[in-house]
Amino acid sequence: MSFQKTFGPISRMLRAVSKSTFVISVGKLQASSVIGALSAGVQIFVIARCLGPNDYGIYALITTITFTARQVFDSRSSDIIVKYYSQFSGANHRDKRLALFGIALLIEVLSAGLGSLSLIAMSNWIAENVLHSGELIGVVHIGAALIMVTIGGSTARGYLAARMAFGWIARADITSAIVGLLLVLSVFLMHPNVYVLLCLSIIIYGSQTIISCGGAWIVYRKTGMRLSHDDLLLLSRLWAIGSRGPELIRFAIGLNVLSLLKLSQRNLAPIYLGILLSPVYAGYYALAQRIVGRIDTFTGAIQRVNYPMFTAAITKKDMSSIRNIWRRSILLTVGIASPFFLVLVPFAPLFVPLVFGSDYVKAIGVFQIVMVGHMIGLATIPSSYLLQASGKIAVINVAYLTGFVVQAISIYFLTAGFQALGAAISYMALHCAMALVIFAGVIKLGDVPWKLLLYRESSSYKLWHK
Repeated sequence: MSFQKTFGPISRMLRAVSKSTFVISVGKLQASSVIGALSAGVQIFVIARCLGPNDYGIYALITTITFTARQVFDSRSSDIIVKYYSQFSGANHRDKRLALFGIALLIEVLSAGLGSLSLIAMSNWIAENVLHSGELIGVVHIGAALIMVTIGGSTARGYLAARMAFGWIARADITSAIVGLLLVLSVFLMHPNVYVLLCLSIIIYGSQTIISCGGAWIVYRKTGMRLSHDDLLLLSRLWAIGSRGPELIRFAIGLNVLSLLKLSQRNLAPIYLGILLSPVYAGYYALAQRIVGRIDTFTGAIQRVNYPMFTAAITKKDMSSIRNIWRRSILLTVGIASPFFLVLVPFAPLFVPLVFGSDYVKAIGVFQIVMVGHMIGLATIPSSYLLQASGKIAVINVAYLTGFVVQAISIYFLTAGFQALGAAISYMALHCAMALVIFAGVIKLGDVPWKLLLYRESSSYKLWHK
């Protein structure tokens, strides 16, 4: 009897999990996530050991600045497609779907072009004031080229996510991970400089863009559609989106504001450290942030699956599915990240010198504090995707704006005295501030976060049962 009571619910839960569309979709992406995390971790290790703190700081700064310039003008074309594709289903809305793709692609082309041009225009200032060497103007120009090879990738991945074709997204990620690992390892013994590594990045991101676009084309062809001359004309007829145009524009503007606010979370601290102090301190902080950020590769599959599922459930007004997806996302995200937290925080004094060398000893405290802040941020991600899918972009913008203010104030007062450690403390402070705002937004949607722990409805079997 006791055996039945103990293992009966477990077996039912496992059967429910095995049949869950959510879990199956997450599983398809998780393999690529693991490969990507391992590949990126090895690449960071190789690059940091090859270059040393100063040159690694230069490499980290230029890649940070490059993708900052890319995202300044980014309106997240992939999210636009995911949100509106399901709303334009059916043969009667074919012209609106093509117009939607045309708008998303135009946004991506313009954002990449403006980002690249802004880098070129500011290349002298960046080299002199951020990298502290006018001779490094060439690496800024390579960064501008790196932006251009990403054109089309975001729109393609948005279409693949909207069609639930997560297998192609996984193929693109695995390909870029393997290509990156092989290229970095192949030049390891040659002691590459920053220029060589940035050129390798162009190849890595280019391969990901090509696979994503190719996968989107194959999935499109499998629908029985053919991209005729008339269809190409429809792509350019952006006004075919009809009365939904103003709503889409507001959504895109909101996402652009959100994208700008997200820059502060990742990029403000290393750039500020580079300007105020030197690339060495920027390298300490960036190394900790990028190593800890590899956890996102393991949990990112959950978010890539739950967002299109959130939008589909919200379109159907299926509140039960919305609650279940949200709860599963939080449990999976925290569960996957917890082992990394338990290893990296207590054992950082052993991990950092052993893996990266004695030159990075000053980064130990930075690793520990950044990990704590990042864990808080991970726990809030599913809630932010729920708010975004619900159209509550303003709440997310307020959260990021609050985090930006908290980070800017704390980094100003703490960096001068504590250097990279002060930047790490400001990173943790911003995540605490954002968590308060985001969870307050979820409460207003009608489902309080702590119900996850208090309600019997959230037991294991019912949580996974569809």
